[in-house]
Amino acid sequence: MTVYGTRTGAYAIGSMYVWFSPLGGTVADGPVQISLRVNNLFNAAYATPGGPEHLQPSIEQDRRNVSAELRYRF
Repeated sequence: MTVYGTRTGAYAIGSMYVWFSPLGGTVADGPVQISLRVNNLFNAAYATPGGPEHLQPSIEQDRRNVSAELRYRF
């Protein structure tokens, strides 16, 4: 329910996070670690209720987004 008395649609989103150490060993003790994160895996369109400071009753949220990270420990 929004502050304007309307409702947002129901939604379900999934995320995925994968990491590995390409130079062997476990992820915890490898010198190089690579990770990949995908938010909103199925690219769902959804909105959440806004507050009274917003003109629109609901705020559209981000669709699928992907980020990668490379870590090197020495």
